[in-house]
Amino acid sequence: MFRAEMAKKKPHVAASPYVFYSQRSPKFSVRGIQRMIESYSLPNKKLTPHMFRHTFCKWMLKATNNDIEKVRRLAGHSNIATTSRYLKDSYSDLADAVEALPKF
Repeated sequence: MFRAEMAKKKPHVAASPYVFYSQRSPKFSVRGIQRMIESYSLPNKKLTPHMFRHTFCKWMLKATNNDIEKVRRLAGHSNIATTSRYLKDSYSDLADAVEALPKF
């Protein structure tokens, strides 16, 4: 959906495999993304590019009912142990599920 919307506004983006792109280059450098994030960060709040990846994995786990294999593939992890680190953050959903059970 994102890529389709971007292609309407910027046709050259449709063929690009990158999420972030610049006007001068087909992709941002790692340092370029870091600088952009730093410039939009709140004072005294550290924001890193990895936080976007972390948030993506957490949201995808929730959206797929903790289907760790799907999220592993989407995140590009070769080892499922890497993806399983994000499960600990979704355990709070288990408490919500238990709370939703009927009371006896």
